[in-house]
Amino acid sequence: MYILTSKRNMFLSVIVPAYNVENYIMKCLDSLLVKSEKDYEIIVVNDGSTDKTGTIIENNYINKVVYINKENNTGLSDTRNIGLQKATGEFVIFVDGDDYVECDYIESISETINNNSEIDVVYTGHYKEKKGKRVKNIGFESEINKIWAIEDFLISELGKRHFPVPACFSIYRRKFLLENNLKFVTGIYHEDELWSVEVALKAKYVMTSDLCYYNYVIRTGSITQKNDLTQNGLDVIFICNKMINMLNNIENLYVKKLFANHISMLYMKGMCRGKLYRKQYRKQFKRFLPIKYAYFCKDKIKALLFAFSPYLYSRLDLKYGKQL
Repeated sequence: MYILTSKRNMFLSVIVPAYNVENYIMKCLDSLLVKSEKDYEIIVVNDGSTDKTGTIIENNYINKVVYINKENNTGLSDTRNIGLQKATGEFVIFVDGDDYVECDYIESISETINNNSEIDVVYTGHYKEKKGKRVKNIGFESEINKIWAIEDFLISELGKRHFPVPACFSIYRRKFLLENNLKFVTGIYHEDELWSVEVALKAKYVMTSDLCYYNYVIRTGSITQKNDLTQNGLDVIFICNKMINMLNNIENLYVKKLFANHISMLYMKGMCRGKLYRKQYRKQFKRFLPIKYAYFCKDKIKALLFAFSPYLYSRLDLKYGKQL
């Protein structure tokens, strides 16, 4: 393990999980290594890569980053958690090893936060890049450039049948994460689905910003682009069951209903994603569970269709998507 000496009053920790990204890691790290008046550190955790990822980092960046080399591949969640343990910055961001950031990302983040001590999380926009083409996206539906008490934000966002999920598109106050022992659950896909909810339910104040510093690269061979998504679907069902256990901790009745509706929609999405309507997986999910938790009329109708025929629901969802 190689560690670059940290400076005092560190502003930002950038955590970079890297697994078999030999064709992308140099672009990622070069974009992060910018000159700035702000103090920052880059923590790269090589998750047991079997390609040249580790060699590239050791040959080119060993004196520029905090480098942690794991012998075994233990997954994205564990890799991020290790990065969080080593982080010393006031704020934390996550950057996947096959993505990259804008050159002024530190200054942009600093200006956005603007020394506001109340903010636990900043939800930002991002650029989605596929085959060299970039499209700007805002990862939330609520009013932008606003500081929210968390209940107001949840009512606004969940009330629009939406919730911001990817960890990479947000900025976190490290003290907030530590005080609430917020870690990624290991051994599952779609860990961000659970993380984002756990974070939101612990936060007091969050900010929505139109800042776009992150470039999300969609590539073949990534976890989300593989052909067999059975385990993905099973893990989403697992996550939904974990979320159901959180409902009792939500005091605001309206927020609880909106959150339950989110669970209902995610549950059906998990079944569709993993094609769990197949005979061998039918016992892995409950057909009538979404009816119990759906709140909006449109979603109640979808849950009824799901209960009648998960296969038919899946086919219609595949064809019509958000229009269903």
